[in-house]
Amino acid sequence: PGLLIDLEGELADFGLGAHGRIERPAVPDGIDVAFYLDGPSMAEAGAIVGLEGFKDVPFDVSGTMSRQGSVVKITDGRLRAAEGQVRLSGVLPHFPDIDDWQADLEITRLDTSVLGTVLGTPNMPQLICDARGRLFSDVDGVELVDLKVTDGDVDLVLDGSMGHPPDFAGAHLKARFSGKDLTRLQSLIPLESLPAAPFRLNGELSRDGEIWRIGDGLLQSKGFSIDFHAVLDRIFEPRRLEFDVGIVSDDLPVALREYGVAVETIAPVPLALRGSAKLVEGGLELSELRGSIGAVDVSGHGLLSGADDLAGSTITVNARGEEFGEVLGPFVEADLPGQPFDLALDATYHAPLVSIDRLRAHIGANTLSGDLTL
Repeated sequence: PGLLIDLEGELADFGLGAHGRIERPAVPDGIDVAFYLDGPSMAEAGAIVGLEGFKDVPFDVSGTMSRQGSVVKITDGRLRAAEGQVRLSGVLPHFPDIDDWQADLEITRLDTSVLGTVLGTPNMPQLICDARGRLFSDVDGVELVDLKVTDGDVDLVLDGSMGHPPDFAGAHLKARFSGKDLTRLQSLIPLESLPAAPFRLNGELSRDGEIWRIGDGLLQSKGFSIDFHAVLDRIFEPRRLEFDVGIVSDDLPVALREYGVAVETIAPVPLALRGSAKLVEGGLELSELRGSIGAVDVSGHGLLSGADDLAGSTITVNARGEEFGEVLGPFVEADLPGQPFDLALDATYHAPLVSIDRLRAHIGANTLSGDLTL
């Protein structure tokens, strides 16, 4: 009893075939069928089913599908295209109900820019990477992901609800991103001058209507640690970006030198600063800055230039402290007076010079004002 299947054929430029058995074809049930499809153009095959963005390269798809009662399985599913390969095995345990499914995924040589185009996010940066993990749905139909992506010296681990592409409505993911070269985050950080230094980036990513939210963000790299909460319109190359941020550095001049900003000191200058930032034309607008640099309490606002060498960055600073000697101590070898002080200034970085305009300072009983270039 049952139906034996032994099909080989062509459809336009595509080859296809199926081999196996269906025990109860009227249902259908008792299915055990191996299948394949190949063709000269992945792009053409994608267009037939309404998916754009695939490369114009030869491909082949194969696998085995089985059904016994309510359990539907795909085993040894494979897609090969150019140098890339996707392997997939999955199960629907309560078919025709499509909830509570799961699939094990293994990808080699994935081109993320192609994936981004297919998912409706064409500005996704190009990485040629490998991935391994699990896609699944809980009993309530919430689609989840537990995935590790590796690109040589970069690792990305994602777990949580992935939402529905292309806008990923309902997504809520925990992300852990680490690597040996911070410049790999160039599409996420709107600054041209990033050091080739190791980094770790953790956070929670969620979709809220038309915007993305990042919570409990923490970026650690050479010389600094940044915690942040952010709102942005898209993950890669955002046009809207607003965030609250805290920056800590054990030695600010050392950290700045990693970004090509030459500041020579003879002693460490620790930094602890909080504030808000917003992406504007020309860089990051900084506001409500408060904290300490060395032994000095500071507040201010400014613009962190998006130029390659940070040239054009400006800041307005108000500072006060009990020991003026501690302000210049890291920069000069001198016995300076320990007097209370209060100063305000506007500074502009011209790479490599810094101009200070409208300097106004009260040091002990003395008052100073003027402009200077360092």
